[in-house]
Amino acid sequence: ADTDHEGATDCAERLRHAVGGAGFDIGGDAAPVTVTASVGLSLPGQLSSLSVTPEMLIHQADTALYGAKAHGRDQVSLVRIDAA
Repeated sequence: ADTDHEGATDCAERLRHAVGGAGFDIGGDAAPVTVTASVGLSLPGQLSSLSVTPEMLIHQADTALYGAKAHGRDQVSLVRIDAA
């Protein structure tokens, strides 16, 4: 669905918090395991929305994900594609 950067970031943050707040039972007597999530987002800028391909969005989202991991993990990183 189409959304703006605020909507996309809000959705990603809710997902990140849901994953981080869940304990995953691994069985036996072990305590539930907690995990974190990093999310990379990419959105076309206003001037480039007609020339941005799905492949460009996926590549930039992947770059944003690696940036989130490099800057401490457990966060959302957004890249806006402004090149025409």
